[in-house]
Amino acid sequence: MKISDLFSIFNFGNFQKQMFMREVESAHFSKKDISLPPFNSLTEESVNQYKSSLKKRFFINEFSIPLDSFKSHSLFDKYITKTDERIDAFTIDSSNSNGKRWKLDESSGYEFPDLFIWDKEMLRFPKGVDPVRLWRLGSFNNIVSLGLKYLLTKDDRLLDKYIIIIDDFEKSNPFCSSIQWYDAETCSIRNVNLCLSLILFSYSDDFSSDKINRVIKLILHHSVYIENYINSTKEKDYKYYIALLGLLSTAIILGENAYSKRIRDFVVREFELGIHTLSHSDGIFKGQSTEHQKLFCETFLLAKILLEKIKFNTTKSFDDKLFKAFKVLQNFRESDTKFPNLGDNIISPILFSYKTYNHDLISSGAYLFKEREFKYFSNDIPIESLLLFGDNVIDNWKLLQVDTPVVGSKGFTDGGNYFLIKKDISLFVKAGGIGYNSGGAPSHNDTFTFELIYKDTPFFVDAGTYSFYADKELRNQLRSVFNHNTFYVDNEQLAEFDGIFRIKNDLTKPKLLEWKSNNDEDILSVQHYAYVRLPDPVISKRTFHLFKEKNKLKIKDEFIGGEKHVASGNLLFHPDVEITRIDTRKYLLENKGVKLELNFVYSSEYFESFIHTFNYSSEYGKVIISNKIHYALSETLPAFYIIEINFL
Repeated sequence: MKISDLFSIFNFGNFQKQMFMREVESAHFSKKDISLPPFNSLTEESVNQYKSSLKKRFFINEFSIPLDSFKSHSLFDKYITKTDERIDAFTIDSSNSNGKRWKLDESSGYEFPDLFIWDKEMLRFPKGVDPVRLWRLGSFNNIVSLGLKYLLTKDDRLLDKYIIIIDDFEKSNPFCSSIQWYDAETCSIRNVNLCLSLILFSYSDDFSSDKINRVIKLILHHSVYIENYINSTKEKDYKYYIALLGLLSTAIILGENAYSKRIRDFVVREFELGIHTLSHSDGIFKGQSTEHQKLFCETFLLAKILLEKIKFNTTKSFDDKLFKAFKVLQNFRESDTKFPNLGDNIISPILFSYKTYNHDLISSGAYLFKEREFKYFSNDIPIESLLLFGDNVIDNWKLLQVDTPVVGSKGFTDGGNYFLIKKDISLFVKAGGIGYNSGGAPSHNDTFTFELIYKDTPFFVDAGTYSFYADKELRNQLRSVFNHNTFYVDNEQLAEFDGIFRIKNDLTKPKLLEWKSNNDEDILSVQHYAYVRLPDPVISKRTFHLFKEKNKLKIKDEFIGGEKHVASGNLLFHPDVEITRIDTRKYLLENKGVKLELNFVYSSEYFESFIHTFNYSSEYGKVIISNKIHYALSETLPAFYIIEINFL
């Protein structure tokens, strides 16, 4: 399957889609516009009434601009700095608005052509090219920062920058005719931020009817696009619900008309179902990806808040599931090395900053749920909370007390994510399947992989994502079982790949055999069936045993079959880890003075291990060489080996 076959939002066999394509092409060549949802254009006489009603729909109490009272808060300068950092990425004025910024992949120098998004040539680009950087720019979450800074300063030069960005984007990216219209997720996020930024700038007296009409017209184009995506997509995955969020945002902007009512009636039902469809009973996102767990939380957090703006209160089951999803975030670490770093990265958050994503989310969750444990993980509440919760958010935040959470191991048994914790030791284990409905991405071929931090120092790491498009061979290499801290049999993948996102068939069906946690030890024993497809079927079992008093971890892998097989695996290390090989059984590991001892115990004389290299991507778009230990056991089954780690 080609990328274009997988990612194109249009189904060529669908009559409705063909009609849409014809309408877009006809409008393009005749230099006319497509049919848009009804909206009465604003005039100078009606604009103030519209802005006033919009603010009342969105905010409980209308702000008094600028927020002078905020200058007395210690957060004021921090908020200004944060908005400036995000706005800098959007530096644009009339002197550099040549449109290339939306289409030029600066890392490769390749400029994407102006083609209809259903043209298969759109994604036939050279190796090394990746549109994701452009999609991140085109997500428009930075323009919300412009609006938030306007709330704090009432500096109308920010409105001028905002309009320049909108005009430059619209002029440079004709509807459905540039790379910025190719990705449905990005277009949906962009529409959310177009709507939210319009609300923020509605406080400006200089935001005239003409300017607002131009923004609303762009919003309506996005809504038409999103509706066609929703009608054509075959799977209600996380992208589908981000698209619904885009439509819901449009409904808030339009107010009371037939189109927005139709949107509201549709999305309310879908969101209530979707939060359960996409997540396990314990709140783990079914896509099995750390970054997508955060995106799942953000999507349904915003859905809850926006639904309340249209006078719909989510159900208790919705709120309970969202709370559970946020509880998962308590276990994540946000530093130079993310922990855990499971599955694919994301293209972009919706509203929040990627740099402080987990912090911003858990702070918002603390405020929303009045959860005192959440507040323990966040010193302050993000500037975006002004938009979500109103101008009294900081005063209310100060009133929220803090509870220190109980530090200990946690098992999300339905979702298959486990955190084995002892002071100075943090071990994460993935014992879930390969993605939502066993579909692959954003999950990797990584069942039973683990990551480990000791004394706040990373040792065993996930290989990361690097890029979806720049190097397709490396893309599949990094999501393969061969590049995770787990095992494989006879050099076979857990599941065969189907392109760069999908898998053909997931037979893993992970099964929990034992989960026990107390003050003395943690035991996690799990089993999967990926290799029952071999001519001699093999059942695979992995057991993690953390001896808390002895500062020791044992990982035992067992293979049940009847013939001779080769069971192999890799241990991937952070680039700062120095590896000393004593012999095939023993290694010493050190990272900045922190030390581990690693030993192998095995049931066969045919066992080998050696140091090799692998590609390590700490964040999207970056890749370096790091070291790993490769090991293999050749034996007639049943057989086993043990990886023993001593914390020195």
